[in-house]
Amino acid sequence: MKRIDLLVCTLLSTAIAMVSAPDAQAASATVAKNFQNGLCLVPASTASGAFLQQGSCTADASQLWQVEYVDKLGFNTPGTAYFRLRNKQSDLCADLETASANNGIKLVQRACSLSTTQQWAAPTQGVFVYATNTTYPVGESAKPYQGFSNRFSGKCIDAPPDTTPVQQWTCGSNNNQRWFIAD
Repeated sequence: MKRIDLLVCTLLSTAIAMVSAPDAQAASATVAKNFQNGLCLVPASTASGAFLQQGSCTADASQLWQVEYVDKLGFNTPGTAYFRLRNKQSDLCADLETASANNGIKLVQRACSLSTTQQWAAPTQGVFVYATNTTYPVGESAKPYQGFSNRFSGKCIDAPPDTTPVQQWTCGSNNNQRWFIAD
């Protein structure tokens, strides 16, 4: 009887671990570039809680993000509506500073979780803005830029006019809310 109990406990523990640990496999990492100013999303440091801000695009590891699609169980499932952004250097995910739907809440990086404050979606209407700015690297001018809304708040990633931390703001058609993120 003890042997069966041990086997059942082992199987149950394995099943729980498989369900609670999201599949963190993702596509290759890419920059997240803002359409309006051509700056890239970068954490202020590698620390948990560091603000996400903008900086000149260099494609160094601190500016590279992995797109990890998450379904309602948290598994990496390409084609689902929501995804996380995991920073390649810090291995932390883009998150809201506080769980709030207010405009102006800053974005930070934190340990990746299934929190809806770390889940983002592209618009379902497929609204794309194509960059025509010739200062972008060759071949990048035809890539689609679009807004990304937070699952918790419904607000979009918004880039202030300078390099201060990015924030969430009511989604609109402004170019400061348009980003290019390859997946």
